[in-house]
Amino acid sequence: MSTLISKSLLIVDRHPIVRDALSLAVRSLVAVTHVVAVESLAEARLKVQHAHFDLLLVDRLPAGKREQLYLDGMRRHSPPLPVLQFAHDESAGSLDAALSAGIEGFIPRSAELTGLLDAIERLLAGRAYFPAAMPEPGLTARTSRACPVFLTERRREVLRLVMRGMTNGEIAAEIGVAEGTVKSHVSHVMRAFDVNSRAQLILRAQQMGQG
Repeated sequence: MSTLISKSLLIVDRHPIVRDALSLAVRSLVAVTHVVAVESLAEARLKVQHAHFDLLLVDRLPAGKREQLYLDGMRRHSPPLPVLQFAHDESAGSLDAALSAGIEGFIPRSAELTGLLDAIERLLAGRAYFPAAMPEPGLTARTSRACPVFLTERRREVLRLVMRGMTNGEIAAEIGVAEGTVKSHVSHVMRAFDVNSRAQLILRAQQMGQG
């Protein structure tokens, strides 16, 4: 897992045992040089102000406006801080909330440790991570029953590169077109999949066997 060398993780979890277990697991099984675990988003915000982190692992989404401001501020930090939710609530509604919040990853606590480490590795590599399917009603249930979306060959190529976590600029360089053209393609693909964010697009495309 060479992509994780010299990376720093910040863990936010209300439960001391979970914080300690996550810290030990990440330190022992992932080549990460620095791990900090705190109880709240308020504490996490202070840590981010004084140190660099490559990934924020949270147990839940913000419960109120103040917590939302804390999270928004950390995500706007330079460089941007990706967020992975290690969720106790494993319902499709919880996943839908994560997608709506625009965070970069979601993994339920019932997942195997290897699944969590894979999610961490993907986010540190600049990619999104979401479960392929959830059993309850909501966005995820709707997408699992959806029919395949027709895309032109060029837009299928753009979709594949989006699913690899590439930015519009990187995709433009890869396929040899202007960045504005890529932006137009991505917008069309998102409309075709009836989603509002790249994270939602990746999830829906995975569930429909696209990319």
